[in-house]
Amino acid sequence: MSILHGSDTAVEEQLRKVQDLGTEVAVVFPGSVEDLEQLLEKAVKDGQTRPFPILMDTEFSTIHKLDISGDKALPSTLIIDRNGNTQFAYVGASRGDRPSIKSLISILERIQPNSSSGNG
Repeated sequence: MSILHGSDTAVEEQLRKVQDLGTEVAVVFPGSVEDLEQLLEKAVKDGQTRPFPILMDTEFSTIHKLDISGDKALPSTLIIDRNGNTQFAYVGASRGDRPSIKSLISILERIQPNSSSGNG
């Protein structure tokens, strides 16, 4: 399991583009603290970084609410607006099936409100 793919420079550049669109990135980790610690230890050994927060879901409430548990427990990507509305949802067909950051940036640009409205 990996947290980020690509060189640190490329990931940081892509993350900056996402943040420039007024977007916050977070990972929701369904599992125990111990499982997350093991994942992060492996990531560090593999030279991977974690430039955004990881939110714990030890009771699996998020995956149950989204109905992505059990056999459907696959990587999911959501874009949720400030009002809590889901603007984009993608559930991968396999563990490695995720939308590219480039495609997510394109979606964010399309749903971005007027740039004059600011981030606050």
